[in-house]
Amino acid sequence: MKLGFSLGLAIALLGQLMPATAQTNPKPSEKPKQSQPSKAPNQASKPQKPAGAAKASSAAKSGTVQKTKSKSAASAKTKAPAPPAEITRVARPGVKPLLPASLAGLSLVGGVTVAASQSNSIAVAQTGSHVGDDLLIQLREAFVRQDLPEFQRLINQSDQAQLKEHPLYPYAQHWALRQRLSQRPIAEANAEALQREVQRFLARHDNESLAEQLRKTYIEWLADRESWAQLKLEYPKLIFQDEAALQCLFHVARLKQVSAETDSPALIAAQSRALLFAPRPLGSACGRLFNELKQQGQINQAGLQQRLRLALESNQPGAIRWAAGHLGLAAAEVDRAIEQPEKCLRSNHPAIAQIAWVRLARQDSVDAYRRWRQAEQTSWPSTVRSFIVAQIASISMLRMQAHALDATRDALRDSQALGAAAIEAGVLGSDEALAIMARSALRAKDWDSLQQVIAWMSARGQSEPSWQYWRARAYRQAGDEQAAQALFKELAGQFHF
Repeated sequence: MKLGFSLGLAIALLGQLMPATAQTNPKPSEKPKQSQPSKAPNQASKPQKPAGAAKASSAAKSGTVQKTKSKSAASAKTKAPAPPAEITRVARPGVKPLLPASLAGLSLVGGVTVAASQSNSIAVAQTGSHVGDDLLIQLREAFVRQDLPEFQRLINQSDQAQLKEHPLYPYAQHWALRQRLSQRPIAEANAEALQREVQRFLARHDNESLAEQLRKTYIEWLADRESWAQLKLEYPKLIFQDEAALQCLFHVARLKQVSAETDSPALIAAQSRALLFAPRPLGSACGRLFNELKQQGQINQAGLQQRLRLALESNQPGAIRWAAGHLGLAAAEVDRAIEQPEKCLRSNHPAIAQIAWVRLARQDSVDAYRRWRQAEQTSWPSTVRSFIVAQIASISMLRMQAHALDATRDALRDSQALGAAAIEAGVLGSDEALAIMARSALRAKDWDSLQQVIAWMSARGQSEPSWQYWRARAYRQAGDEQAAQALFKELAGQFHF
């Protein structure tokens, strides 16, 4: 309210500061108006004469008789074009752009103080330079480059008293602490002192961005020191708890100090599933959690096979080797299937052959599908066969190849005998891969295949509004109007259509 009133008052006052008004002569197209002479009292009732007649009358009074030619010339003279209009500025004395003293220093824009004076100038508060600016910039550049020797050299050669007076000194402290926390191996002799410094900084800058970034590095440092109790205390203090690596480290700490009253390995495994079974490399932190859960018997053989399928889907050779190692596959055979897939298509080990077929599809999906149709291995488990052809289907659809829908139908046919557990295990791939297959069915308006592919998605994937909508369309095409309307009504109350 106060700001709105102040702004309105300022605008009203500034309205007086408009440029001087302009006075214009008549436009050329307008007929000029002649000034009327003062009439004598006895002439007031007489009608006004034309300009030519007035001139003739004047000439008669002076004793000169005008001829008809002169009258015509005088009339023509009055019809001559007027000169171009000119704009002349008229000064308005006594009006000055002056704001009252009550508005002096009014903050019209957040953080910028303005004031008006008779000279119509505006003073803006400026931030002056500081003697430590150059040093602070150099420290930041060394931190970004992760150049610890250069960073330490700048710190040692700087004037510490001068640096501490800089308004951005907390940034220098923050960079120095993160540099020290990132050093490996950890110097245990100085670890306790470093930990006290970090905790003092975190307490002083609690709920600030600097503390948030430092706490993330501190949690990684605590995990490498295996200080699980302290890690369990620090992680909940994070404002944003959305980084997979830090979430995995927190779950590891919970496993290391599991309490029967609050936690159990089975509960932690269930809560970690979305982190561990996503189509992306696990990384060191989540790999550590995966190993811990496996050692405690929370990841079985089916989970290991699912992890291999996800590694193949993400097409990361390192992740493929890591998952194959957990399954006990020979490293030499795995390397051969990755590097020379065409030589391992008929391997006696279904898992090795699965690696080879998916890698071949990455190289040439047309050739892979042609070979698969000619030499399909019916002796392999249906989970392996279904995944191979589903991967061929999704890869082919990404390349907009004609056989993508045929491969999708083959995958659905091979997986018909599998139960609901196969959906949870992602036998046909992740929701991302299934969404690609669904688009191949949608592109051909194969509503039956579309329904089946959506049914293979996880509960979270099926709840996506776009797939709910297309599932309703598929129900309608199949004649199930009641099921279609139920989905349409559910979507109608949401804010995405």
